[in-house]
Amino acid sequence: MNQSIEFDNAETDPNLPEIVRKNFRVPVENAQDVWVKIQDGRYDILDISPGGIRIPVEEQNRFVNGQVLPMCELHLFGLCLEHLTGRVIHVSPGDKHLWHCGIEWTGIDTDKTGRLVTVLSEMKNRLLEHGHIEGDV
Repeated sequence: MNQSIEFDNAETDPNLPEIVRKNFRVPVENAQDVWVKIQDGRYDILDISPGGIRIPVEEQNRFVNGQVLPMCELHLFGLCLEHLTGRVIHVSPGDKHLWHCGIEWTGIDTDKTGRLVTVLSEMKNRLLEHGHIEGDV
């Protein structure tokens, strides 16, 4: 018995704001080449965008929403962006008894943003072309 389901177009509410992501996220495969230093601790990065990162943490209260994180260092394939300020935007349940912490960069200057976008664009291109990121970027 073949049955078909017909779909109607969903009605949109013109009063709802349009949600558009400003930045693309690139998943990080190699923790030894892409990591962040926050408060004298080294953290792997799960994914990264020009606007911020998502890291795994073991303790739910390691960071709290709204917490300002001064003097961060972002390490990307030998490039080190120092003196970054982050702000915790969420702490959510993650995988394997870990928590995921979203951090956005605040007050990042255009030079650092440009260098970050260049590396992330290369990472994104390699991921799209080869299905993974290998070697130096």
